[in-house]
Amino acid sequence: MDEIFTRGNLDWSHYLSAMVLAMVRLSSMMVAAPFFSSQAIPKQIKAVFVFACSVLLAPIVASLPMAQVELGVLPLASEVGAGLVFGFSLSLLNEVLLFAGQVLGVQFSFSLANLLDPNSDVQTPLLAQTFSLMVFKSS
Repeated sequence: MDEIFTRGNLDWSHYLSAMVLAMVRLSSMMVAAPFFSSQAIPKQIKAVFVFACSVLLAPIVASLPMAQVELGVLPLASEVGAGLVFGFSLSLLNEVLLFAGQVLGVQFSFSLANLLDPNSDVQTPLLAQTFSLMVFKSS
């Protein structure tokens, strides 16, 4: 990590711009991602997590050779868009797994065995919850 700061091409304004862009992308992903958008996690914990991750990612983002780290309306909007796309794609994957588990639960006659999903506060079938836990816990 020391070689990133000793190259001479990284000053504090460059580092802080990279940190703000990483923070904007992570915070917009937190809004839409299935686990992080849960109401069970307090907002203060989410904010500290986003800040800590952005501080850790800022030197890496700033040292990329083709990175154009500058603040403005267009770069901030593109970071928000990228974070929302990441979050919504994870949410879509979660919903696909829940639907596949529901269909298989009906086929296996497990349709009456429901569990309370803590992320969405709705009852989900047993196999749907199992699929969701297997994918997100194993990756």
